[in-house]
Amino acid sequence: MNAYHSSITRLAALSPQITKVFGAHNLPVAMPSVLPQLVRALDEIRLGKIRAAPAASGRVIYEVGDISSLVRAPEGKH
Repeated sequence: MNAYHSSITRLAALSPQITKVFGAHNLPVAMPSVLPQLVRALDEIRLGKIRAAPAASGRVIYEVGDISSLVRAPEGKH
């Protein structure tokens, strides 16, 4: 999560120069305005402000507005 946050923060800083974001899941093409929203969502997740919902196969999902993140469940939370 920390590495992903660092990467998205770097991309968000470049958002004035970016015309499209090609993500890997859900909506494959997004506008650069999604990057600052994603940074804020990840900040809330990392600060423990968002509660994870159980998902299949030892994963959890965090939902912040239109942003959802499916990640491996923390140790002991399977």
